[in-house]
Amino acid sequence: MNYITEKKLQHLIDYLNDLCGYDQTPLTTIKKDNGDYKCLAIPNVYHLDKAYGGYKLIQNVNKGGGVREITHTRSTKKDLFNKIKWLIKGFELGMVKESCKKGNCNASK
Repeated sequence: MNYITEKKLQHLIDYLNDLCGYDQTPLTTIKKDNGDYKCLAIPNVYHLDKAYGGYKLIQNVNKGGGVREITHTRSTKKDLFNKIKWLIKGFELGMVKESCKKGNCNASK
């Protein structure tokens, strides 16, 4: 039996962020002029949201912490893992199609 851990989920989300050219860290900290620190979200980064025993994939949409739900319902780790794998496959197929449009049809993914 192949057990899906949070670490495996995070590795898959890191790959998704790499594939899209995004950071892997959803938040950053900056120092303000008065010496205080402020936490800012990094736009576009995909990350794991977990609550109430369920998991879903979300994406930052702005520096203020706004997010959009990519997988709208909470699910098990295994179910979310499979959903993210299919999302990645779709991105990869889209990249191959774009590459072919540019005349480089030797790309195989």
